[in-house]
Amino acid sequence: MEKTSVPESLRQAVWLWYAVIGLEVVHQGLNVAMTLMNKAVAREQIKQALTGDQSYSDGFINATITLGTAVSALIALAILGGVYYLVRSLREGTKSAGMAQRVLIYFAVYFALRALFLFVSSPDSNLPVALYAVDGCIQIVIGAAAAVAAYLSMNKDAVEWLLKTAPKP
Repeated sequence: MEKTSVPESLRQAVWLWYAVIGLEVVHQGLNVAMTLMNKAVAREQIKQALTGDQSYSDGFINATITLGTAVSALIALAILGGVYYLVRSLREGTKSAGMAQRVLIYFAVYFALRALFLFVSSPDSNLPVALYAVDGCIQIVIGAAAAVAAYLSMNKDAVEWLLKTAPKP
């Protein structure tokens, strides 16, 4: 079956998802940088959490903070790789495009809720507020773009195109 051209709303949704992925990579990079720049606060929080008979060297605690930050960043990048795969599947109208559309809607809800929760949170470190403001602005743009992308991917023409072009089992 020959595939018809992708509807404009779905094309725009795909480009918004690519922007979300790119901005999320920037956010994750800022998150890693802010964590590594602020090891002293994390170190003190870890020391306070230790019971009286536990004691670790600052070097061990620093290594733990660095390793934890790196593993967290790798997990986030792996998830973003999955989101990229879903966006590509949606763009190409593959057999799993309908599933990709629904999963991307869940990601959009997550990104939008994360952006909303920024308004009730406050930074707990001594880093410049401007750094948090830039990161917060990026997260808000991510949430808004993901919500608009989800909306566009649910338009009637996009859904009809996905139903028409997806290979049938």
